[in-house]
Amino acid sequence: MKERTPVYLSLTLSVAALGYAAWVHHQGSEVLAMRALKQREAELVRHWTPKVAEMLAGLGLETNAYLEPPTTLEDLFDPVVAVMNGFGGEIPPETNSVPK
Repeated sequence: MKERTPVYLSLTLSVAALGYAAWVHHQGSEVLAMRALKQREAELVRHWTPKVAEMLAGLGLETNAYLEPPTTLEDLFDPVVAVMNGFGGEIPPETNSVPK
């Protein structure tokens, strides 16, 4: 029985090391993916900001629609959403629900 103890101990340590390596690999890939998505979003915002500002100016709005440069797609399109809501008038939430 004494001869088998090191074998079982090394097998347990190997399985634990493989599990830890898989966990670290999984955590790292999520972080890298989120970083890549944020970088791509920033590129899209930089590319589309002049075009959206030009579109807002074409609708007769002030060209200074952004108080500070947008950093996310939501910040970029908030003035456009506000304009679209203003065209048809705001619908109160209670009238927008489905009747029961």
